[in-house]
Amino acid sequence: MLGCITRRVNGLSRLVAVPRYKLTTPWYDLEGTSPRVNQVRTVVFTTRKKATGSSRKKYDYGRIRDVDREHAKDQKVSRDLTLKLSSLEDFTRQVKKVIEEKKQEELKKEVEKDMNIKDQNDYDENVENDAEGIFQALMGVEREDKDGFQMLNSPESQKDRPDEASISANESSFDEADFMTLFPKVHSYVDLPTSIVEGLDESTLQYIASEETANWVPVIDKLASEPSILSKCTAYDAHVMLKAIAREQRPIIIAKFHKMVSDAGLLNNRYIYNDIMAAYNLVSVQESFPIIETLYKEMTYVKHIEPDLFTMGIMINLYSKRGNIAKTREFLSKIEEMGEKPTNAIYTSVLQMYVRMGEYENAINVFDTMKFLSLKTFPTSKTYSSMILFDTLHNKIEHGISLYKEMHDKGIKLEPQALLALAKGCATRRGMAPQGWFFILEYYSNDYPISHKLIEVMLSLAAKDSDLSLARALYLSIFETNTKSNHLKLTPASGVALKYLFNAYLDFDKDARPASVVDERIRAIRLRSLELMNFNFHIQGPPMLPVTHLPIDDDSAILNECKALFEYHQLTFPNIISREVLEAYLFVVAARGSIKDFEAAWNKYTYFENSEGATTIEQPEDLEAPEEEEKTEPPNVPADSLLEKPRVRFSRDDRLYNASMHAARHTKNIKFAQRIWVERGAFRKTEAFQKLEPYIQDQRDFKFARAMLSCFVETGNVVDAYQLVLSSQSRFVWTYYHLKSLLKLCENMGYVTFSDELMKVIRKSNKFLKRQQSGTRQ
Repeated sequence: MLGCITRRVNGLSRLVAVPRYKLTTPWYDLEGTSPRVNQVRTVVFTTRKKATGSSRKKYDYGRIRDVDREHAKDQKVSRDLTLKLSSLEDFTRQVKKVIEEKKQEELKKEVEKDMNIKDQNDYDENVENDAEGIFQALMGVEREDKDGFQMLNSPESQKDRPDEASISANESSFDEADFMTLFPKVHSYVDLPTSIVEGLDESTLQYIASEETANWVPVIDKLASEPSILSKCTAYDAHVMLKAIAREQRPIIIAKFHKMVSDAGLLNNRYIYNDIMAAYNLVSVQESFPIIETLYKEMTYVKHIEPDLFTMGIMINLYSKRGNIAKTREFLSKIEEMGEKPTNAIYTSVLQMYVRMGEYENAINVFDTMKFLSLKTFPTSKTYSSMILFDTLHNKIEHGISLYKEMHDKGIKLEPQALLALAKGCATRRGMAPQGWFFILEYYSNDYPISHKLIEVMLSLAAKDSDLSLARALYLSIFETNTKSNHLKLTPASGVALKYLFNAYLDFDKDARPASVVDERIRAIRLRSLELMNFNFHIQGPPMLPVTHLPIDDDSAILNECKALFEYHQLTFPNIISREVLEAYLFVVAARGSIKDFEAAWNKYTYFENSEGATTIEQPEDLEAPEEEEKTEPPNVPADSLLEKPRVRFSRDDRLYNASMHAARHTKNIKFAQRIWVERGAFRKTEAFQKLEPYIQDQRDFKFARAMLSCFVETGNVVDAYQLVLSSQSRFVWTYYHLKSLLKLCENMGYVTFSDELMKVIRKSNKFLKRQQSGTRQ
């Protein structure tokens, strides 16, 4: 047995024959080196009978080629390992850098804690609360303040609390004699600079002695009346003072505080400028915009104070609220010039701008940038929730569900608003109602609070899933709960809940099998809701038939209850009735009643407004409700007279005209349809329609044209439908989806020529769509 080894000498491979017994040592130890490739290679073979001449040389060269191939493979493996090792070393350096940054940040926080220093400003908190405000506004969540005005339901902000380990400025002057007094000296609940505390008397400090009842307005008034107090302060003292004021009270005092600081000459660094501009950002953008712009120019151009990343964030937040894309991009570019990167709060401000402007694609791009740019800009739970709601509003529920799965996979806490938004989005699709109930069950499993918004979303799911009994039970429970929580004063459900109830009357199908009947978990909720139905919770409660289930074979019972509820609300709670509620009611009358019923409701609750702005029908007199203080009995007005004079009427618009065309199609009444499209032609000349953007006018015209086409097809007017399509083919894009019912009618009635011409229109539309798509890709 012989062996052969290869050595690299001057870049060449040379074969060296050695006895077999010398090859027992591993190949990487033959030269005392570490196990690296390209050092030594061993090929073991047994000795054979010597071959003659040419055959022997051929055999040896073949072995050499095999060794070279193996050597090339080893070189490739070596390069791959080297690259992986280099990548691992780079990653290790990055991890060390992040750990070092974390240590520095923790050290900084400890120093700030020891010295009782707070952040430069609360810009991030402001942006986070802006996100909450947008979310609540889009969801339509409202509450009443102490004065009875409607306001957004934004969460209470956390107030700054002093650290237990820090030494209060007030405690430094605390005397042992105070322990001996019956009434000790009054102290502020939050640490304030000594220079400010010494200038405030006890009667003023009494206003801020308790965090729960703190009122900073008298304190600021006291400082404004005695300018000498602030004249002894520094800019840092003013910074601490402003940060100590409760966030919800800053918009009230910021103007006076700004004047005081300016008069005292304390506006001399960017930190106090950032504090004041951030506080002005809490005021309405119409009022704060000129002030913040002036402050920024004064800071940068007059006093030549260099702005920082917080300053840029405040300006971006300001311009994003105004929807000024150009200015927002300008300040983003300034951040790049500073060598900084936008923070999570800055990206959130830009995202909110696109949400307010309704620009879905741009919002998605910003959201994706936040996710993939870095960990520091990764979206928060509120940002995810806002994006999910935005998906719901744009009928992109599939994308919203994918974001929900991302939150689950990444361990991001799901907010209750996100689950409600997803369930509400599923309620817009009949086939997705079971998925919507899944989100409701998860809402229950997380022990989130039961609110009227939750019941409204459940009501919308029941309506879409054709469960009329559950929809009635949920609506009645909202009405009863509102009344009992308002000290038995009759308080109705919202207009949104009423619209969902009318949708349930419209979409009810006796042959349907809703998820609330099939799924035992949802069935338990359904049975409990039906058990709690109380038709007698108030003597003036809603007029609903006192039965758990309406007769399924009698449309008149559904229609009569729907009519009674609408009349009841428009007489008792006219502010509940909106255009959307009226539209939903008209659809129910069109589907469940006759054309006479619809015409009566159409003429009673709507009117046509001509181009001069005057109405062709005189407005009814408003029936004033008697004040609560008056004990006089209401006048004996006949019920029929009240019903003939509705308290709510609306001018006709495109939504209502489409509802009337639906009624004409359902009842197959072409005469009524003709009156509607003639009147709608006059409506196009009104100022309300003409001031719309041209593309919006085209969209609404096309929608009404499709309603006309559907009415012609349903009534068998093939010629009219054919002429409608041909006369508008140069203006509207008619696809097979729009014309398939007309093509089928032409085929059944033998109009072959019509079918051929309609197919030409479809091919023309398809070519236009292809050109449009190709241009979009380019």
